[in-house]
Amino acid sequence: MIRVDFGHVHVDGDAPTSWHEALLGVLATLTVRWGNVAKWTEVDVPILELAYHLHRWLSLSAAQRRKPFAFQSMESDEAEWLWFRPSGDSWTVGAGQTRLIDGVEFDDLKAAAQDFVDRVVREVPAAVGVDAWDVISRPS
Repeated sequence: MIRVDFGHVHVDGDAPTSWHEALLGVLATLTVRWGNVAKWTEVDVPILELAYHLHRWLSLSAAQRRKPFAFQSMESDEAEWLWFRPSGDSWTVGAGQTRLIDGVEFDDLKAAAQDFVDRVVREVPAAVGVDAWDVISRPS
């Protein structure tokens, strides 16, 4: 089972005072797990920005969600920091130029993405005092 996990939530610099500062300034260590195995870990990922984009992807119609998902932070030059691509009847998960996991079922991927967004909404306010849902749910 795939899981997109995070820990060590913190704010980069002063407490955010705007939507944009919150979107980019709440950071955490991000880990993609396959079962109990950590396949990829990255520190200082803007988790509200990732949750924002995952929330939009999850809100798409089923047909639109079958298109690849790629996250590139506005704060990074690295393309496709985290991505999901359809591959036949399943999906491949990767980071940058690296394929991390092949053969992921779409429902498992969708559940992992939703769990990540739900955890961000629950855990970020307690960790750093930022209303994560207010940031994530803002219309684009």
